[in-house]
Parts: sequence; structure tokens; C-alpha cells
Amino acid sequence: MEVLSVKYIVEKSTEPVDPVDPVDPDKPEQDPYVSIFWGAKSCGSWGQAVSVMTSKNYGSFDVSYLSANGYFYVEYSGAENELELILQSWSGGANWARVQPSETGRANDHYYAKFTYADCVKEFGAGFDKLDQLHAAAKNGDITVYSICYCTPAK
Repeated sequence: MEVLSVKYIVEKSTEPVDPVDPVDPDKPEQDPYVSIFWGAKSCGSWGQAVSVMTSKNYGSFDVSYLSANGYFYVEYSGAENELELILQSWSGGANWARVQPSETGRANDHYYAKFTYADCVKEFGAGFDKLDQLHAAAKNGDITVYSICYCTPAK
């Protein structure tokens, strides 16, 4: 007998998570979020480091989590301010909407970029039911993406 592959698949939860401060468990540490990607994926100029299909295309991201007060939060390294979020549709929405971050900075020894719901609507339109795939992409420099989350702060 020859074994060619062994896989152990662990199902990840896509339910929103409300992380807590380890010092004071009654105090939230950050906004509740849904994890879209966790790991380390790299790309060069004009490439996509991470591509995630929406649940309507049997992917892991459910667009029903998008809300008017929410935002995408991406942590990455490499070239600063060289990350963009691309919202792609082949089912009637904006074909290739390039979203620029509304806020950038440093956190956890990486850069971060926030893309608000309003930023996404400005480029893609409000019909997120037509969103098929999202990409964390490089503009002109090399990047490595470590996490993508969709955060839903309390109003």
C-alpha cells in the first residue's frame, strides 16, 4: 500500500468573535470581527496576496456580515501603503473595484489598513449580494498579508 496524501480538515468558525482583554475579561479589547484570512501570503507589484471567495461561490466569506458601520481590517508587511482591497464581481456588480484604505498605521509589528463600508460602497456600489470574491493586493511594492477581518463596532 502506498499513501499519497493525508489530510486533517478542521472547520473554522465564521461567526463573529468578540475578543476580550486578558487583564479585564469584562472589557472588550477590540471591535467584534469575523476572520476572513489568517496566515502569511505574499505577492509582488500588481499581484493578489490573498483571494477569498464569498459564500455564494462556496467560499468562506458571508457578505451578510457587511454592515454600514463596519470595516475591513488588514495586517501586512512589506512596502508601506502599497495595499489595496479589490472587490470583484462576475454576477452583475462592479467588475473590479479597487478600494483605497481610509486609515493606515502600525500594529502588532506590521502595517495595517482599514477599508470602511463607505469606502467599499464608493467603489463597488451597495449591491454586495453581487460580490463574488475579494482580494488583498499590492499596488507597486511587495507585500505579505497576515490577516483580513471584517469588524463590526458597536454603534
